[in-house]
Amino acid sequence: MYKKLLGLLLVMVMAFGILGTTSNACYSKHKTKSKEIKLYIDGKKVNFTKDLGYPFIDDNSRTQVPFRAFSEACNFKVSWDGKKRVGYAKKCQVTFDIPVGCSFIKKNGKRIHSDTQNVIFQDRIYIPLRIVLESFGYKVTWDGDNRAIYVTSEDQVDVEEPVDDDDVEEPVVTSSSALRGVHIGDDVTSVTQSLGQPNRMDKSRYGFDWYIYNSDYKKYLQIGVEDDKVVALYTNASYWALDDTVRYGVASNTVKNSLGIKKTNNNQLKITKNDYDYTFYIDTLDHQKVVGVSIMAQSAKRNDYENKSAEALIASYEKQVFDLTNVERVNKGLQPFEWNEAVAVLARQHSKDMSDKNYFSHTNLQGEAPWDRAKKANIKYSYFGENIAMGQWDAIQVVSGWMNSSGHRNNILKEKYTGLGVGVWFNEKNVPHYTQNFIR
Repeated sequence: MYKKLLGLLLVMVMAFGILGTTSNACYSKHKTKSKEIKLYIDGKKVNFTKDLGYPFIDDNSRTQVPFRAFSEACNFKVSWDGKKRVGYAKKCQVTFDIPVGCSFIKKNGKRIHSDTQNVIFQDRIYIPLRIVLESFGYKVTWDGDNRAIYVTSEDQVDVEEPVDDDDVEEPVVTSSSALRGVHIGDDVTSVTQSLGQPNRMDKSRYGFDWYIYNSDYKKYLQIGVEDDKVVALYTNASYWALDDTVRYGVASNTVKNSLGIKKTNNNQLKITKNDYDYTFYIDTLDHQKVVGVSIMAQSAKRNDYENKSAEALIASYEKQVFDLTNVERVNKGLQPFEWNEAVAVLARQHSKDMSDKNYFSHTNLQGEAPWDRAKKANIKYSYFGENIAMGQWDAIQVVSGWMNSSGHRNNILKEKYTGLGVGVWFNEKNVPHYTQNFIR
């Protein structure tokens, strides 16, 4: 009975979580029955009442649901500590803690992080149910026309069953100067002892080496190393968190208010603290969420390296654009691209042609469109597409820029494309030109 009730709780958690990206409406627009969010579990409707409260969608576009309503429906014992501002739900050996104003809940003391906060509304605790969406494998279907969620429970799922060590997720270590437990200032030996040898080493525009960890795009990390010390960190994967508030997926205003940042600059938030430069990258096409973070020691920045070594950066930028693009796809639940060398050669040729002949266009000076150039190179395809860019100073900047442009973003996230080739070239003034060619 316990597992059945807990399973019901988790099904409800998942069901409401999927609505986070479908609307930006406020609570008042969901009071009426005509706007009611309906939930069906194995064909049976779950009812919310005026006394218990109704679900609503918050400012971060996450669905909040009254915690007491579904907890008591599942026979959980619910209590409230007004001094600590924490709600509790207990059943058998499981305890849920819901601290108001925090972006996490705790299950038996283990944090499950969210991209929005637990809130009190009309004297009721509300919880953003997406926080456990990816933790459990239930089948959930959203009917937008009828504003209905259909949930099918999986009898074989046992949420208390132990898992093999190989299946245990790497814990998220929160620190204002660390990603995946690697801190600015760490010795490179401690990095390789913790994470193993990097999958690749790339040159950065500042001259230090990027240690690239890309074997799992869900945990993607770039570690800048100079004189055997960590001087920079970057990721656009969804795991990162500097603290309970500043983390992947939160609204940009949350980060601005938390860190005292005054303004947004080119879809980025920047601040310097303790001799570290922080840059937070914003997804303006997904509710102004913060999605990437760079931490760099100020001492690591040199402005003359790329002027001397542009040629050495070409291979680095090409591979990094490929990796960062794949991270964006994996973040959205899509399959990563496969590297296509023939397409990469074609992309590099176009970047070089634009650079050498001083133009910027998908169509070259001979009037050839991307697919024309592909056919000319005897590249066979069912679908073919292209993104180009010029002037962004590294792969991080260019991928972030493409993800903030609807047309470029659509190419990156298009399911029908399966392969990708990236080509980079620098002109005589060391201005980089970028080309992505997508293929199926």
